Amino acid sequence: MSTAGGARALIAAARFEDAARLLVQGLATDGESLELLCLLAQCEIGLGRLAEALEHAGRAAALDADGEWPHRLRAIALENLGRKREALEASELAVSLAPELALAHQVHCSQLLRLRRWKAAEEAATAMLRLAPEEAESHNALGRVHLGLKRWKLAEAEFSEALRLQPDEAVYVNNLAVALNRQRRRAEAQQLLTRAARLDPSLKLARKNLFSVTQARLLGGLGLSIFLSLQLLTRTSSLARYGPIMVALLIVMAGIVLVLVMGGVAVWRMSRLDPTVRSFYVSEVRRRWLRLALRPVVLIGGVLVLLVAYLGLLVDRPPVYQLVLAALPVVVWALGAPWAWNRFARPWLATRGWD
Repeated sequence: MSTAGGARALIAAARFEDAARLLVQGLATDGESLELLCLLAQCEIGLGRLAEALEHAGRAAALDADGEWPHRLRAIALENLGRKREALEASELAVSLAPELALAHQVHCSQLLRLRRWKAAEEAATAMLRLAPEEAESHNALGRVHLGLKRWKLAEAEFSEALRLQPDEAVYVNNLAVALNRQRRRAEAQQLLTRAARLDPSLKLARKNLFSVTQARLLGGLGLSIFLSLQLLTRTSSLARYGPIMVALLIVMAGIVLVLVMGGVAVWRMSRLDPTVRSFYVSEVRRRWLRLALRPVVLIGGVLVLLVAYLGLLVDRPPVYQLVLAALPVVVWALGAPWAWNRFARPWLATRGWD
């Protein structure tokens, strides 16, 4: 098997590191191979080495300025590097060089969606669907456009079709759940998001959406309760004849009743959740509370560091000595705090299921 063929097989198996090693060996003997450079850039994108991917895609583009593949890879690398405008230009060039290639339109559509240019993205997604109607990603792209344009039913139809073509893709399951949630079909959305989290536990978007939907279901009716409480407060003027103390007492009692009722409803709904969802929700609440609790710690630590640095400037010593004393606590905090967090705090939290 050729170097390119072996690399393609490894890439298909998501063995990007092995494929990259093979391609580097191949390029050592044939450094001007367009195919090997593009495959290496593809591997590096899969490994998250975006600067290297951009370099090799650029070398490939220099070898064949009229080839679509190098520009498409450049667009993907630039997009992931956050260079949106350059990514859009590269994807536009790729489409102009290969207007009948669905992959070129797919990358172009991704750039347009990120920039929220919905109409242009709809044209790109429609082109994808025309060129590759049996590709799940074509329907997913058009569904994302419909989501952006708030066409919930059309988005649901496209995501459902994408799932019919590729039933185990967690991203499509998540997207369908979002479309259903926008239609206030939260029970169905929760079931789908649970499925997405099981299919791909590393998919952060699905976990975030599952938390939001679960919380909305647990706290359903809270808006109505707050509205009724406000109505009660607006009518307290009629109770003024009983004196301010009695009015305040009634308001406190109404608040206690509201909290007890909503708390009881939330507990009851929690008990009816799927055990997997309940476990996930509790662990996610812990994580969020932990992040909230760590903010003042980081803030106080930063203030103390600045205070120590300021005191270092007040020491009656030569300027160079003062500068060293001022810079030392800042350097220690910048390097030591992340190290202590990863070395001690995270392992300790992980053993308790909090990280």
